[in-house]
Amino acid sequence: MATVGRVHEHDVFTCPICLETLKSPKSLPCLHTFCETCICEFILSIEQRAEQKLSNYPCPVCRTVVTPNHPADEASQWAASLPHNFKISSLMDNSSKSVKQECHLCKRRDKISEATKWCCDCTEALCEECMQFHGIMKLSADHNVVRIEEMDTSASVNEPNACVVSDSCPVHTSKSVVAFCFDHQELSCVLCLTVQHRKCENVQVIEEMPNLKGDKINRLVFEVNDIKVKVEK
Repeated sequence: MATVGRVHEHDVFTCPICLETLKSPKSLPCLHTFCETCICEFILSIEQRAEQKLSNYPCPVCRTVVTPNHPADEASQWAASLPHNFKISSLMDNSSKSVKQECHLCKRRDKISEATKWCCDCTEALCEECMQFHGIMKLSADHNVVRIEEMDTSASVNEPNACVVSDSCPVHTSKSVVAFCFDHQELSCVLCLTVQHRKCENVQVIEEMPNLKGDKINRLVFEVNDIKVKVEK
């Protein structure tokens, strides 16, 4: 029963869109809660597909139609006007003191390991095992790596955070790439899958692709980073 309780708590603190810990949690009338940035990008994606100004939008989870309090405002402002879920924020603040930083590479391989190092170049947390692999890779051998407990917690840019990953979506830069759509030949984040590739038949989660184990996953991450740099240029 205790295990079930921990899983339930994790689900409460997780955004259904980005599947990361909620940041600035906003609740819809149906009581589903999302990161403010996530629900904002979802609304804008719906409007972009409709190619006209919206008067309402569906909940990404239950599809309940939501009418904004101020429909005349720009759609980009609707998320900010949603009620903040202070109960979730309070519970997260109380539990964060006991939560340890997880290794990002292990997390992408469905493993749970406590991270001890932080790569400032990759903006990722690493456990001792992944740190050894990271150190022998030619592309990451000269990266600036520090111990997590030695980091300046006041510097939010370098703060180790499980939601900050290097494999960002080319479209929604605040989201991580999680799948590849073979129909459109595009890398996709969760938001892309929800809005743009919902009806696509040939979509596969990156970590479930055959022969993408160990160093091949990391090579894919480097390729995604290279794509991101080219897109920015």
